[in-house]
Amino acid sequence: MNKPIDPKLHIAIDYGLSALQIVGPELLGLGRRANAVGTLFGVAYGATAAMTDTSLGISRVVSFEAHGSMEPASIAAMAVVRWLTGA
Repeated sequence: MNKPIDPKLHIAIDYGLSALQIVGPELLGLGRRANAVGTLFGVAYGATAAMTDTSLGISRVVSFEAHGSMEPASIAAMAVVRWLTGA
């Protein structure tokens, strides 16, 4: 299967999305609950990226394949939890 991006770019994008989740709610003035939820997900998402076995990984304990298999569930959780909490 032809992959549109390589693992290094994928993790770089994940780091950027993590940062946006952390600072985005504050920049948009969404309130304390949104800030807390955004920070929680941003830190978890960033930590997963940092632990992924790529050239941009820090500890490299999570295989890139495992990282990819976790993403659909984490993206769904980010959508559902924010909606349920009103964040």
